[in-house]
Amino acid sequence: MRIGKALTLTAVLLTPANLGYAYNVQDLLGKCDAALDDEINLDAVFCMGVVEGVTTIARHNCESKLHGWNPYHRFTSEADATNGAIMQTFVNWARANPSQWDIPAAVGMAVALSKAFPCTNE
Repeated sequence: MRIGKALTLTAVLLTPANLGYAYNVQDLLGKCDAALDDEINLDAVFCMGVVEGVTTIARHNCESKLHGWNPYHRFTSEADATNGAIMQTFVNWARANPSQWDIPAAVGMAVALSKAFPCTNE
């Protein structure tokens, strides 16, 4: 009986940590699809968080070129669009590139952004 309770408690405690997890592009694609369908749930919130985080870093990297830095080009972007437009950009890129579904989710988001909104700072 104690083992059963311990296993149940362990499962309950570990479940929330996995709900928002998106390891690769394919995982994030599903989460962003939910967000674009106006479903407000943990998947949608997770996608919005990845969009905000990657977009912020990509913009800063692009701006850093004006100060003499030379960031890797795939992690730069001048994305000046709504989160919804950026999510749609990622979804479109992911659907068009199924061979990239196994790469890390944030890397896929960065690649999609850099292609759609390239950094023009020199």
